[in-house]
Amino acid sequence: MSDEMMFISPEVAPVTPVMSVAQAVQRYNQTIALVSKLLKEGVDYGVIPGTQAKTLLKPGAEKLTTFFGLRPVFKLVDRIEDWDKGLFAYTYACELWHGDNMVVSSEASANSFEKRYHWRWVSEAELPPQYSDPASRDGLVSVEDTISEFQFAVKQRETGGKYGKPEEYWDRFQEAIDNKTAVVGQRKTRKGDMLPTWEIRGITYRIPNEEAPSLINTLQKMAQKRALVGSTLIAVNASEMFTQDLEDLAGVIDDVPYVVKERQSEPRAAAAQQQEEAENTWIYNRNTRAAFWATTDDLGLTHNEVHEALGVKSLKEWAGTYEGAIDKCKKWVLIQIEKEEQEDVQGFEDRQDEAEADWVKRRLTDEEEYDDQSGPF
Repeated sequence: MSDEMMFISPEVAPVTPVMSVAQAVQRYNQTIALVSKLLKEGVDYGVIPGTQAKTLLKPGAEKLTTFFGLRPVFKLVDRIEDWDKGLFAYTYACELWHGDNMVVSSEASANSFEKRYHWRWVSEAELPPQYSDPASRDGLVSVEDTISEFQFAVKQRETGGKYGKPEEYWDRFQEAIDNKTAVVGQRKTRKGDMLPTWEIRGITYRIPNEEAPSLINTLQKMAQKRALVGSTLIAVNASEMFTQDLEDLAGVIDDVPYVVKERQSEPRAAAAQQQEEAENTWIYNRNTRAAFWATTDDLGLTHNEVHEALGVKSLKEWAGTYEGAIDKCKKWVLIQIEKEEQEDVQGFEDRQDEAEADWVKRRLTDEEEYDDQSGPF
């Protein structure tokens, strides 16, 4: 045998296990136990409708990294900010560190041309001036929807300022109230008080989102969230238990804000109503309900914010369809973003407080009328 020593270059050195088989089995069992005992469906992970596949959500990724002692570090890799085209794209890397050692790094991106950000849904009264001519709306996707206004707002009929609506808009509410087609509901004010509303049928249009710059912070957070999920799955070897991330739910998140409905004859409309009532049972379907919470988590909403967006105290109180609930939440998010940028919010809140106080005062003096129309206060 030769006395020469064999040198193996680090570049071609064989990879050796860093733990024994027993340790690997123990680590695997720990991960299984963590997923089954600590992670909650609908909060930490979602279930893709019609399958048993699970998709990891941000809260679940954070619990996994904490459990394994991993520390995330986010780095901006690339960004595109085209203010003329309204294109904003961000790519972030998420490095997971264990002590002084980097375990893994994964990149992910988000951009304003994604369906969930590129479009917004508005009522007929909220259409921008370029769509004032009905002929200009021919190319827009539109659906029948429910329009809701506080009862005090319908009586006040505010037409001026940023929050005013056209006279025709309030006329439609009054006409529906007079012919008893308006439905009484209730919704929370910003102070958390529940006040009665009038709900009427209307048309909602999908238009390009011209407020893309207001989504910059949302896009950055979304890219970071996606990178975190990707790195976590690799670092803790959880890809067997979860799919990559919410992209597998893209059909739920992006493509089902509405189901476009044709104008229907009376018999067909009645059949459609029966079908819609049957569809409301989605709340009691475990997979569909989990997909709903996964979608709202992707929108960055807490459960309390979802309840506020839907005007309910519990999801069981929602009487609408799955698509309608998702749309309500999306519109609520856009409204909150817009509110943050409005300079005269305080003035509007003062007017609203005065209107609410006036409404309460008038209701106390005319309680019988409101009991007939809206039931208990």
